[in-house]
Amino acid sequence: MTEHLFHRHMPALRICYSINLHEHHGEIMLRIGMLAGVLDLKGANFRSFAYAHLSRIVEYSTYMLLLLGEKDPMGRYIAEFEAAKEKHPGHTFDLTDVPSLDKYWALAEEAGEVAAALTYDNDKDTGHKAEVVSEVVQVGALALAWMVAICKKEKSR
Repeated sequence: MTEHLFHRHMPALRICYSINLHEHHGEIMLRIGMLAGVLDLKGANFRSFAYAHLSRIVEYSTYMLLLLGEKDPMGRYIAEFEAAKEKHPGHTFDLTDVPSLDKYWALAEEAGEVAAALTYDNDKDTGHKAEVVSEVVQVGALALAWMVAICKKEKSR
């Protein structure tokens, strides 16, 4: 298998099956909140803090996928990213010219979609009808792509 640009940004996983989906999602939301707190930082400070928070978002997204029975989270992240490049050409998270605030809002929205997929009425007429695995994959793929952009920005300096 050819190495995809996401592979070097995938955090080393310390699988933790004792934590449930809700705690993992809570950690994702916490990291998104912490990411909001560094959006006004500039340069290396922003890149360092943002990369650390995004890495944890990928980690907890991956834990969720494993708990949900997904066997190949990285494969799903890559497929999602490749589909996003087709759907949103010129505005994917791996691009350094896409504003961080745009990336933040989209990532926060996707984390909200995960929450919607986990609600009691998701599969009912009153619910969102979201597919939880797909929503978690989107969160992880967006975070990984943003990590790629951070590294591109760092290398361009």
